Amino acid sequence: MTGGIVHGMFTGGYAYSPEIISISVDSMATDLDEVRGDLRATVFHEAYHLAHNYTSQTGPFTLLETALQEGAATRFEIQYANARSKDLFGNYQQHSVAQLHEWLSIIKKVGNARDMKKGEYASVAFYDKADDTRWKLYKTGTWLIDEYLAEHKLDIKDLTNDDIKELINAHNDKV
Repeated sequence: MTGGIVHGMFTGGYAYSPEIISISVDSMATDLDEVRGDLRATVFHEAYHLAHNYTSQTGPFTLLETALQEGAATRFEIQYANARSKDLFGNYQQHSVAQLHEWLSIIKKVGNARDMKKGEYASVAFYDKADDTRWKLYKTGTWLIDEYLAEHKLDIKDLTNDDIKELINAHNDKV
């Protein structure tokens, strides 16, 4: 994210509290149809966080829960807002399952996301300069959510915070 705008999009957002969503729009964008599409997707994503009480004010959250909540909101915006995130932070298919497991292992080791050193969260969540990879946290979370939804034959709108807790417990039990 640069200035709140997601790389490859014209908007970005943040669920600050149960009542407040912050939205950024690229002031240099000229294609209003694309801006509207990105804005719609961002609102869907952030509103999903509000519906699940996943905000800056309701944390702290473990990095694993963060990955799962971001993955769930990403799946929701892709499915219900036809978001272009399907080709960006929601697209984990170009990575091997072994790579996703490696990222999951790193995510699980962190514990509380707020305990990360400055810049560490950004490198896992948005862009890792060391290996030129974007959105490890979002891609890993979306992958885990997709697997869970398929296994339980659920639609993303039916996913509950209890499902997220079940996923956290299942992955914390695995070495």
